[in-house]
Amino acid sequence: MMLKCENPKTNPQHIIEEFEDSEEGLQHDNNIAADFEHGQWFITCLSCGAQWSVNDAEGRDGEYYQFDQVTVGDEYCYSQVD
Repeated sequence: MMLKCENPKTNPQHIIEEFEDSEEGLQHDNNIAADFEHGQWFITCLSCGAQWSVNDAEGRDGEYYQFDQVTVGDEYCYSQVD
């Protein structure tokens, strides 16, 4: 069975919404893109350039996405202010 994070037909908007609600996403503005590259989904903050790989995870509340940072942004992300 193919993982959601490895399926190019997964809805990118759903991935973006989960990222925006995650601990990592709350530290960045909503200028976010989800791209399918190298056989899996990645999230990019277009404001600062930081990137995360998207991974499937499972917990008490069911299935969700986990985000592992792979690139640190070059510029300060202004959403970190308030």
